[in-house]
Amino acid sequence: MPPRLSDTTPQRLSTLPLRAPVNVTWEITEACNLDCAHCLSAELRAEQRGELDLEQCRVLLDELARMQVFQVNFGGGEPFLRPDFLDILRYAHRLGITTCVSTNGTVLDDALIDELLAVGADAPAAPVYLQVSLDGAKPETNDAIRGAGTFGRILAGIELLLKIVPADNILFGSEMVGAVRSIDPETGQYFDDTKRYIDQIRFVSDADKRKIFEGNARKVYSRLKAKLPASK
Repeated sequence: MPPRLSDTTPQRLSTLPLRAPVNVTWEITEACNLDCAHCLSAELRAEQRGELDLEQCRVLLDELARMQVFQVNFGGGEPFLRPDFLDILRYAHRLGITTCVSTNGTVLDDALIDELLAVGADAPAAPVYLQVSLDGAKPETNDAIRGAGTFGRILAGIELLLKIVPADNILFGSEMVGAVRSIDPETGQYFDDTKRYIDQIRFVSDADKRKIFEGNARKVYSRLKAKLPASK
């Protein structure tokens, strides 16, 4: 039997045995509108094993909730191409499960984003996170992996999110700048530096950009205040 918290304090929570996975990644659909060269699900899609139907998905979510799994990461394929995906997402949040949806961003539109905001509003204790995939900081790099024209389509999806989602709800996340240890000779920037595209969006105010790049992260991860000096 796992030790009770009262028996272990001041032991760090991170040293306690887990009762369930903290995070479960679920490839919810084989459907996709892209054909990325590095797709982690390409083999599964090629095998066409089929997908769980809506009722089977609910049964699995019930089990994950019973186990007290904290978060489910939905991937694919492209999750938003599954017709009943929003029903699955709503059900997860009714159960109190936090979710993260990994999307290529090309299918985002006003109506879909409004639906996602409604899911989060209905279950504020279990937020919806959205991860938009972009492979490179310029079209030539990204499109060589994700297909011709995808760079612009992905950025359009990101800009739409910035227009509709309140700035207080947005955290900028990227691979660590410099993890790709090469500088693009054409731009003078690291190949993986995508922050500059947010910097260039004129309709986002400087105050909101400070929230997106730093302020919101300091609210969510309170220990950052003690570890990092505030930027000027």
